[in-house]
This record gives sequence, structure tokens and C-alpha cells, in this order.
Amino acid sequence: TILKIEKVSHDTEEKLGNLLWETISSSEQVVDDPAIQQPVDSLVRLLCKANGITRKIHVHILHSDELNAFALPAGHLVIYTGLVNACDDESELLGVLGHEIAHMERKHVMKKLTKEIGLSVLISAGTGGKGSAVIRQALKVLSSTAYDRRLEADADRSSVRYLIKAGSDPEGLAFILDKIASQQGEQPEYAEWLSTHPDTEARVQEIRRSLEGKNYAKNHLVDPSYWKELKTTAADLQDPVSPASAN
Repeated sequence: TILKIEKVSHDTEEKLGNLLWETISSSEQVVDDPAIQQPVDSLVRLLCKANGITRKIHVHILHSDELNAFALPAGHLVIYTGLVNACDDESELLGVLGHEIAHMERKHVMKKLTKEIGLSVLISAGTGGKGSAVIRQALKVLSSTAYDRRLEADADRSSVRYLIKAGSDPEGLAFILDKIASQQGEQPEYAEWLSTHPDTEARVQEIRRSLEGKNYAKNHLVDPSYWKELKTTAADLQDPVSPASAN
């Protein structure tokens, strides 16, 4: 059928991404403190520059205890302060950022939406059709349900490659996955990113197996004082607002 070969146009994807972000920003607490925004922007920019990634990535930081990050269409990258607080080293945050950027670069985001919601419905919502319910559904799909295992493994491998090229410790993703898994029982909010990224132990083993026998750098991409300021500011945020559940 036509739907099987039709593609979402660049303009429609842009509109979808913008609509999704508008929906999030109208109900969540957006962080605009430069002490948090600028270091994360710098890490994303440096990671992209080292890997020849030219797409414009719009970094959005939300004030929440939940440990989560997810990619939206059109280069929107959403990060919770809970994730920043959970990372002891910039390579851990970079590992997650690389994973989500890989979902963008490998076109996983639109593949997932097309599979879960349907191409014609997405096109209608992105071209001015009655799309509020579709937008809420798309947001739930991207923020709280898993990609299939093949796409997750692809994003893990890409993140490791990104960090190696950038000169950061490529084991960062494995470190943060280990940490989330170990604290999941004590702090349920840590389960959020894990719940959308299954088979944690197997993923950690595969990451570490792929690095065996390889020489790689463990440099800091931003000044340690810059990272410390980011961590301190994120930790000082009080009474974070939990994301509203999708209805």
C-alpha cells in the first residue's frame, strides 16, 4: 500500500517534535539555569562535533527526581535532573546522551512512532489535523515504553563509538546502567530509564565485551570545575516536580 512506502516529511517531523515539546513544557518544570544548561549543552556539542553529527539538537532539562532521558522527533533531547544527579562522572551522562542521540541519528524515533501509532495518524497530527490525543500518545510511547532490543543494542554500540571518538571513557554507559540496577530497589525513581531499556545486565556485559583489548582515552570533555558546578546546582534544586502521568 501507499502507507508502506510513504515517509514523514522533514517539515512534518519538525512540527511533531515541536508539538511534543510544547506539550511537555506546558506541564513540566523546565530548568533554565545556565549552570545546568550550559555544561550539558557543551557535552552534547562536543560529542556531536567529534563524531561529525551535524543535526541541530535542542537540549531540554526538566526538574524531576526521575532518572530519565529520551529523544523526540526533530532533534529534541529531554533530560531530567534526576539523571544528572545520578551520574558521578561526565562519561556516565555522556553514555546516556550518546545513546539517545544514536536513536535520533539512526532514525529510531520515527520508526518507533510509526510502528506504535501509525504513519497516516502521525502525518495527520503533524500537518494540523486533530492531533492532541495523538500527541499525548506519542509522548507516552517515547518517554515510557521500550524500543525493541535490536534498536537498543544499536544505540548502545553507537554510544560506545561516540565516546571513543570524543576521547571520553566509553564504559560510562555501562557504569550508569550498573548504578541504576543496583539502586533500583531502594529508589524506585531510578527504575524509569531501566524500564524503557530492558535486559540491563546483558547490555552491560555486551558493552564491556566490546571494549576488551581496546585502548581508549578517559579524558574530560569539560573542565572538572564545570562538571562540579553542574552537579552542585542540580543537587541544590529543591522539591522537584514529578512528571505528570499521561492520560
